[in-house]
Amino acid sequence: MDLQYMALLSAVPAVIALLAWGAGCFQPVKFRRSPMQPFWFAYIHHVGPYDKVGTSFDALVKKARELKLPDEQWDGKASITSPPLAGIYFDNPDKTSPGRCRASIGLRLKSKLSAEQLASAGLQQSEIPAVDAAMVCPWRLAWGPMHLPSIIVGVTRVYGTAKREWSTLVPSKESAMEVRSGVQLDTPLSVELYDGHDVKFCFPLVKGGILKWDGPSEDPNADLVFMGPSVDKKHL
Repeated sequence: MDLQYMALLSAVPAVIALLAWGAGCFQPVKFRRSPMQPFWFAYIHHVGPYDKVGTSFDALVKKARELKLPDEQWDGKASITSPPLAGIYFDNPDKTSPGRCRASIGLRLKSKLSAEQLASAGLQQSEIPAVDAAMVCPWRLAWGPMHLPSIIVGVTRVYGTAKREWSTLVPSKESAMEVRSGVQLDTPLSVELYDGHDVKFCFPLVKGGILKWDGPSEDPNADLVFMGPSVDKKHL
């Protein structure tokens, strides 16, 4: 009995290491400077805690299935579980109360939807322009039961690295992680691009011109604080 117990006990570190590997704890966090390509964005608003945004994505995927769009209209690979998606996040949850965190989440398309399609799905639409430069970090999500843990690990590690190392990643006089008023700027903190289990975390390096927030400002509270990239083009 003691030997069996010792054998089980000795296997615990290996099991923990395997779970950590599956969740992405050993996956490298590598940023590179890269342009962002334009796409059509059919979206809904999310106002509230970012850790609850999954519910909004579930509703969005349901709307996408009802549209029954052809594969060639998607800006990316449509998987069995999800079409190509994007999340545009406007606020820093470290500086903004959870009920006031704003995001626009939507479908990534090569061509725009018709007015009838938008109305039937309850979506808004905007063309997201090309961005000359962004700091981009690719991330691979796990399948099956490790999917949710890999999302949490990815968000924690990528955003944590960006906060700690931004001045090294983007040398400039003005830090891109500067706190500003969200009412004056339209530049999101980040744009996340989802293709199945592949995610790109993108931090735009230019002010404005991506997507203007046109939804409610709270859920329903007040006082928005914005943290977003603010690197001038002259520093690129």
